Formats: sequence, structure tokens, C-alpha cells
Amino acid sequence: MEIFQPRSNKVENRGPLLLIIYCTVTGLAAIVVCLRVISRTFIVKSFGLDDWVMVTATIVAIMNVVAAVFSTPSTPYMTILSLT
Repeated sequence: MEIFQPRSNKVENRGPLLLIIYCTVTGLAAIVVCLRVISRTFIVKSFGLDDWVMVTATIVAIMNVVAAVFSTPSTPYMTILSLT
């Protein structure tokens, strides 16, 4: 029984799956923040500093997703290992 298996040159690309998960989680968080903003603005009528911080953080997270989508390598098997 061989403990170590030889490495393959073909590396599975999990980038698209990670991108889908990243976009989904950020989208759900943005929906939650939007619902909070609506409730704090129209129901409670108290929009404070903590709400502005959450809105700012959500905008930064959305910009991070956009940057991740547009910076994805076009070659399917490009990994950090192939860059070294």
C-alpha cells in the first residue's frame, strides 16, 4: 500500500465555485442590510452611525466582489503554483 500518491500536473479549478459562493453570500448580506436600512429609516425613524458603517461596509464588500469577478484569470488551470 502506497502512502503518498504522485502529484498530477492537472489541477482542479475551483475558482468559479468560489466566485459563486462569494457572490451569493455577499448578495444575501446586502439584502439583509437593505432590509435593516428600510426598517431603521421608515419604522424606527432612527438612522445612526452604526447604520452608516454597515452601509459603507456593504458597499466595500460589493466592490470587492466586482473586483474578484473581473480579476479572475481567463485560463482554466492557472494557479498560484504555475506563477512561481
